Amino acid sequence: MDTNKAITFKVSRRLLFWIVFALYVFAIIYIKFFRYDVYISDSTYNWIPLARDFTHQAIFSLIVNALFLLPYGVLVSHVKKPILFGVGIAICLIIELLQPLFKAGIFDITTVIAEIIGVLLGYYIYKLLSLLALKNRVLRHA
Repeated sequence: MDTNKAITFKVSRRLLFWIVFALYVFAIIYIKFFRYDVYISDSTYNWIPLARDFTHQAIFSLIVNALFLLPYGVLVSHVKKPILFGVGIAICLIIELLQPLFKAGIFDITTVIAEIIGVLLGYYIYKLLSLLALKNRVLRHA
């Protein structure tokens, strides 16, 4: 009976993970493509990193974009497949490339870099916190 409970708990946790992941992806799509405060400039593609004026608003935007994909890094850390990092980078590029096509924003390589940094930060912050929690558990039981 305990084996069935363990299997059910593991399946439930895995299902919950994928549900949260799907909701997160839908949230990204909604925020990036269906927000109402879109500003479209004359140039819809910027392929030169850091080629914008760094006003407070631009810096805030970069920080928000990095934080926006930070949860993806946390979610990736739960899956033991390194291919998801590549998927994260592809998601950043696809989102940015599709925004001009759907008139939902502009492509900015600096934003892609910020989003990739967010994915990496989320992954490494979660791994660090997991390591600290494990170390704390070991010290408590020693």
